[in-house]
Formats: sequence, structure tokens, C-alpha cells
Amino acid sequence: MAAEINPPYQIIVKPLFELGVDPGAGLIFDNVREDYKPIFNYGLGASAVYHFKKLFIDFESLYALTKKVSFANLNYRPKSVVTGDLNNLRTLVKFGYKFYK
Repeated sequence: MAAEINPPYQIIVKPLFELGVDPGAGLIFDNVREDYKPIFNYGLGASAVYHFKKLFIDFESLYALTKKVSFANLNYRPKSVVTGDLNNLRTLVKFGYKFYK
């Protein structure tokens, strides 16, 4: 589970087309590690939005980075310590409807 904030900054390229940059920061809550502390993540994304009158389609991609964390005493490797990160890439395609204008 994760809690993030990703405020988009949109640039209007044409009246019906927008490009954006989406910086992000948040916390990832995992249940794999022993300490269960949230892991801070940060990232940067890009988006493109095309409007069809009141309908729109949005393509968005975000890469999030985390620090290295220790995964100690995992079930599949008893009495071992594995380090790694929870970096991830997310890509979304969104369809929507504008209720204004």
C-alpha cells in the first residue's frame, strides 16, 4: 500500500492537447520487513492529455525511487538478510469526462 502526492504541471500545447510533468513524493507501507516502517519514495513522471469536447484521454507514466532497505528473515530464505529497493514504474491510461464548460 502507498500514499503519494503527484501534483501535475500541465502545459497547453494546442487547445485540445496538454503535456505535463508530475513530480511525486510519498510513503510505501510494506508487510514484508520486520520493522514495518514506511519507506519514503520520490519520483518524476510525464503525462499527455487529449480532449474530445467533454471527454478526455490521459496517458501518464511515473518512475518512483526508494532507498535501499533490508528484508531480513524472509520465509523463503531463513536467517538471511537481503537488501534491495522498492523502485517502480507505473503507467496509466485514464479516460474521463469534464463536468465543467
